[in-house]
Amino acid sequence: MSEIVFPAIAAPVYPLTEEWEDVGIASSFEDGSEISRPRFTRSRGKWTLSWTALREADYQQLMTFWRDTARGKSMVFDWTHPVTGITYTVRFAEKQPFKNIAPGLWSGEVTLREA
Repeated sequence: MSEIVFPAIAAPVYPLTEEWEDVGIASSFEDGSEISRPRFTRSRGKWTLSWTALREADYQQLMTFWRDTARGKSMVFDWTHPVTGITYTVRFAEKQPFKNIAPGLWSGEVTLREA
């Protein structure tokens, strides 16, 4: 568990994109056979969170968290999955540009990767 926690802002919109790493590695031989083994001991999750109408206060809280608390990709923090309620220790993997779609409303997405 991390001391830093993802801010309590509006939930992301659906679909919530979730992806798990393939931990396996495979090698093919000249006779057509293949062997495989695990490359890593665990599979890390990756989630893309999108907002289509994030209110100004939540947007400012998210950007302050991204810039000053998590410092982009550099710090890990706890994030609770909005569907399962499971808490993961993650870091930002990507941040797409946010767009001001109307006065006081923002649209954009961030991607989190399990640390």
